[in-house]
Amino acid sequence: MTKNKIVDLNEYRSQKVLDEQMKELDRIGLEQYDIMSPTEQKGYRNFKRLLEAVDKKHREKTKK
Repeated sequence: MTKNKIVDLNEYRSQKVLDEQMKELDRIGLEQYDIMSPTEQKGYRNFKRLLEAVDKKHREKTKK
């Protein structure tokens, strides 16, 4: 038997948009990473790391 779960619809939509944006960023990174300059590669990695940290913190906050 499963318990009913209350879900904030706005939160769900926001998370879904963020997930799609992360997938798109991954796709672009895979296609373009090899032709990026070292500076662009570093910027890409840092930006990706920042987005993942924000996502992780946001998910932890909403689970409480």
